[in-house]
Amino acid sequence: MREEIGTDKIKDLDFYSNTAAGLGYAVIREPNQELTFRAGLAYRYESYEYGDDISTPALDLGLIHAYTAKTWKIGNKITFLPSLEDFANYRIQHDSHLELPLASTQWKIRIGVANDYVSEPQAGKKKLDTTYYTKFLLSWK
Repeated sequence: MREEIGTDKIKDLDFYSNTAAGLGYAVIREPNQELTFRAGLAYRYESYEYGDDISTPALDLGLIHAYTAKTWKIGNKITFLPSLEDFANYRIQHDSHLELPLASTQWKIRIGVANDYVSEPQAGKKKLDTTYYTKFLLSWK
């Protein structure tokens, strides 16, 4: 009966947290574009409904890019979190989006895609989870 439990879920993930601290360096810093590299130490915690939990110190390596045009903005972020205990156990997170203003300058719509790749997923689970999303943003400025 255990094989049937959670078979329609991608990861059976109850909770995860990536807590990190480190330094960042802006390679490009212009009025309409910014490219930042960051590196630091992190702590990965993943709690699963079935299977072993992950609790490990990790490296936190990231790249963040944003480009702003007159009426739109794009953003990209990628993070690599390898475990310090086992470099073959890592998580890669990616997010890319397009942001467009709506009728009011305070409201924007963000359309994007996010990927979450785990090198060593729980037994029977997929390594890659892809999410397509639409968000409405309200700016208080």
